[in-house]
Amino acid sequence: MLIPPAFRIFIGVAEVLAAVALTLPSITRVLPWPIPCAAAGLMIMMIGATVLHAARGETGSAITTAILFVVTTFVA
Repeated sequence: MLIPPAFRIFIGVAEVLAAVALTLPSITRVLPWPIPCAAAGLMIMMIGATVLHAARGETGSAITTAILFVVTTFVA
């Protein structure tokens, strides 16, 4: 299953923006509402990543993304 390069770039940019949205409000103590929104977005991405890795037979990566899903669920 091949992922187009433009979609991979989109995923990377979305993950970086989510990381900023998770950390910046904690650092600045301003606008805490982006934290659960970013975590919810990452939950969606981790579900997709887990399914993709499982479909490819990449068990280790699927387990890792499933654990990250649990962590982002806790944050959300």
